[in-house]
Amino acid sequence: MKEEYLTKLKEALEQENVKNVDTIVDLYRSRFDLGSEAGMTDEEIISSFKPIEEIANDYIKTDLNENEDKSNYVANLDFTIFSDFRIEKKETKGVDFEIDDEALKYLELKIQNKHIQLKHKNVPFLTKRAKYEGTMYIGPDVSFDSFTIQNVNCDVKVCFIKCEQFDVANVNGDIDFEGIECSTKMGINNTTGDIKIHNLISVDFKAKTISGDLFIKELCCDTVRLATVSGDIHIENSNSALYSISCVSGDVTIKSDIDLNQVSASSVSGTVTVCGVAIGENLGSKIKKVVSKTFHNF
Repeated sequence: MKEEYLTKLKEALEQENVKNVDTIVDLYRSRFDLGSEAGMTDEEIISSFKPIEEIANDYIKTDLNENEDKSNYVANLDFTIFSDFRIEKKETKGVDFEIDDEALKYLELKIQNKHIQLKHKNVPFLTKRAKYEGTMYIGPDVSFDSFTIQNVNCDVKVCFIKCEQFDVANVNGDIDFEGIECSTKMGINNTTGDIKIHNLISVDFKAKTISGDLFIKELCCDTVRLATVSGDIHIENSNSALYSISCVSGDVTIKSDIDLNQVSASSVSGTVTVCGVAIGENLGSKIKKVVSKTFHNF
């Protein structure tokens, strides 16, 4: 009876083109063996199984789930007309948006073939200075090849994004990131807003800021490139990445026990401090010395 059952099971699985038929049959053969060791008859063991048709259907569903389109999304988001925008995770699959109805008059939102585009239309909404709120919800099945944010005067909260590449251009908005994973690189180009990042994992991280401040807590990267004019950059808890730091009058502070030999830094009048130690070449001091020597020799 055991072999007869296993033969029928194999035929049903093959008829439905289920994957790994021999592995499944061997699994049920082992269940027969375990039942027999426990003193059960073949009839009792078979009665504990689902009908063969149901078993085949279960494996059909499993194969369909495995064959679902697993390509990643691409997102290009422009927050120009918003005052507040949040990107949050959700329990269900896919991507959804929740946006003020009035804002939709000035927006173009497209989700097609996993390409997401949110941008403002060429309408004179700025004459009213109206600002709106919006939320993007991301399901557990969603990851991105690229994720791009263009932001002007909007406060943004971004939580738990998985992507290959993440690019952010920010003017006068405050942005708060949490739980960002980038398999290749993340780039931030910041003008005047403040940016906070909690828990960033990326192979390469590049951040430039003019007068806005950048705060990072929990950073894990291979290479980190930081540049600031007058904004301050503050980092807590970093791995020993290869750091390249350039600043004019802004200060860069890294509070983490990293290898100082991995850090290359230069400044004009700002300071670069790692674990309480000022490092790097101060170009401002060099200029003063050259000018002083020139006037002395004149």
